[in-house]
Formats: sequence, C-alpha cells, structure tokens
Amino acid sequence: MEKLIVFFKISGEALSILRFEKSHQNQILLLAILKEIMNLELIDKSKFDLLRAFRSKEWIEEQKHIISATDPSALNRYQLVLRDGIDEIFRLFVSGETDEMRDLADALHCLGDAIQNKNGWDEFGFWASYIVPYEKKWRKQTFKKHKRKLPFYLRIRIFFLAALHK
Repeated sequence: MEKLIVFFKISGEALSILRFEKSHQNQILLLAILKEIMNLELIDKSKFDLLRAFRSKEWIEEQKHIISATDPSALNRYQLVLRDGIDEIFRLFVSGETDEMRDLADALHCLGDAIQNKNGWDEFGFWASYIVPYEKKWRKQTFKKHKRKLPFYLRIRIFFLAALHK
C-alpha cells in the first residue's frame, strides 16, 4: 500500500506544478518524473527526490514521513483513473496540446488528496469540481480531433458513474 500512496503523492505534486508550468524544459522534466513513477514495482519513498528541482529538501524529507492511507481501497480503484489521465497528459504533450495538458493536470492533481480527505472521499464532489469543468471546456475540440478514441473525460465519466452505483 505504501507504494500506491507514494505514487499518488508524487504524481499529485508533479501534476500540481505542471498545471501552471510554461517552460518547455520543466514540462519535460515533470513528465519524466511521472514516467519514472508509473511502475509501482520500482517506487519507494526515495522517488520524492525526483521533485528536488521544484521543491525544497525540507519539503521532500517531510513527505517521506507522511505515508498513511484513510481509504486504501479507493486509492487502489482510482489508480487506473490516474494512470489513464497521465497517459493522456503524455499524448497531449506530444501532440503539442499544452493548454489542454495543463487543464487535465489541474483536473487530476488533487485526486489522491481528495480520496484521502479526513472527512471522507466524495466522488460526486470531485467529479463536479474538477472533471466537469475540464469536460465542458474541451468537449467540442476533442470530438473534432479524436473521432475514433473515446476521450479521456468520457472514460473517466464511465468509471465514476460505475463507482457511484456500487
């Protein structure tokens, strides 16, 4: 479970930085960090060091000691959403769609924190606050560009609806 928590925390921080990052070089560095943590078999607390170009040494050390989960089963389920979103972020970057890439990073950056909220995981609230604004903004352009592939926001909508009806 620790590997999964570290994955959510590092990806959340990298996405949080990426959502406002304008420097192409820093975007590449952040994507490299996300790529590095995609394999849970190889992840451990030392991977927080990957963020050293963006965060202080003190912050990194503090994060290494805050590894706990309030809802491990939700983290396990939603890792698929986060992984799919990160894959979509890579695709958007490669295709030069950096505005949409940053908006998707903004929509996903706090997924892990929202799941671990001490007041409980509010799937509907997360959907309404983070995914719906992304979907509304990008829906028309996405259908024009990707007629064959189901857009990310529709894949995640299906996932959320299925989770809400369990």
